Amino acid sequence: MVQPSLTARLPWWRIVSILILGVPLLWLSLAISLDGIAARSRPEQVLRWWPWSARAAAARSAALITDPAFPRNIAEVRAAASASLDRQALSPVAARSLALAAAQRPNGLDRAQRLMRYGEALTRHDLQTQLWLIETSVQQGRIDQALIHYDRALRTSPDSRGLLLPIMVAAVNEPTIARSLTGLLAARPSWRYAFADRLVVEGGNPETIAILLPALGLSPNVEFDRRLIGNGLARMVELGSARKAYALYQRMGGQPITTANRVNNGNFARDAGLRPFDWWMATDNGLVASREPDEKQGYRMRVSIAAGASGTLARQLVLVEPGSYALRARVAGETEENSKVALRLTCTGGTRLFDRPRDANGIVTGTVTVPAGCDAAWLSFEASGALDGPPDDYLIQDVSLTRQ
Repeated sequence: MVQPSLTARLPWWRIVSILILGVPLLWLSLAISLDGIAARSRPEQVLRWWPWSARAAAARSAALITDPAFPRNIAEVRAAASASLDRQALSPVAARSLALAAAQRPNGLDRAQRLMRYGEALTRHDLQTQLWLIETSVQQGRIDQALIHYDRALRTSPDSRGLLLPIMVAAVNEPTIARSLTGLLAARPSWRYAFADRLVVEGGNPETIAILLPALGLSPNVEFDRRLIGNGLARMVELGSARKAYALYQRMGGQPITTANRVNNGNFARDAGLRPFDWWMATDNGLVASREPDEKQGYRMRVSIAAGASGTLARQLVLVEPGSYALRARVAGETEENSKVALRLTCTGGTRLFDRPRDANGIVTGTVTVPAGCDAAWLSFEASGALDGPPDDYLIQDVSLTRQ
């Protein structure tokens, strides 16, 4: 028996009713889906399908602001942003657009600030809002308020760090701003290590580096922190403030020199501490230096020099004053002496004061005259490897620099 078709079983008026109700529902479903997918990327197209889209209206207002026609199109911006807020009062993008439009009017800054603060109250994740609040606070001289918005932007928008941190590092060259920032750093924000990385390389004022390094909460007992502290101290030295750097070195856990010997840990009795005022030892490029127990007593530094390798084996910065000094070290060779180890003393300004290999008795010794204007010098062991053959090993002990 042949089954009747669906259209044969349904009255015609019911089919018409289904079509009348179904087509609008299908359109509504498509419009809502399009709103969710493309409101921010293609607001104009979404508004054609769904004119009531709050998200698309907000996105359109933001797009109009970036248009070259702004602020001539300010009426369109206000209309789109107002439409968005009328449909959904919780749009930070629309609030920001209205604020930027208000700021174009004479005496409109107060209203713009109220709207920006309203948008920020909705979410702190809108980077453009935070950037505007930073700029406005700086223009008004409210540094503490600007730093609060820096903090919020850096916490909520990690991608903003490439933009904001160079500006912040440049700003903290001013001591007043650096001191204001210490309060935020005390809270250990998530961006502090990224800031520290830039500060110790790009900081331009040794005074403010000395203010900020302790505020970062770095520990000399943690290897990563120790590297940052050392780089910060080295930056201060590079900027011509070796003595301020040494004072900070002591403040942050460095070992003070308590003897007449200007060399820190010249007998290698303890592990290396904070650079540059303690030993840095090479570990690559064919040059290896390490601390080890002496067979008799105490400690020594063993250095290994591969064939063809050359460069610095170990070094530290020593503080000096103009005058005469005695420089001395013991250097014993354990292998074929086809390479050379020399002891060198060089002012931070580049003047070389001493450069001598060991004598036949395994001693490097001599008198150094430090000139005026040289308040710090690099003490280093320099290597020159053999042309070929196995690595050469040397043992270094009892390094001293004393005033005569």
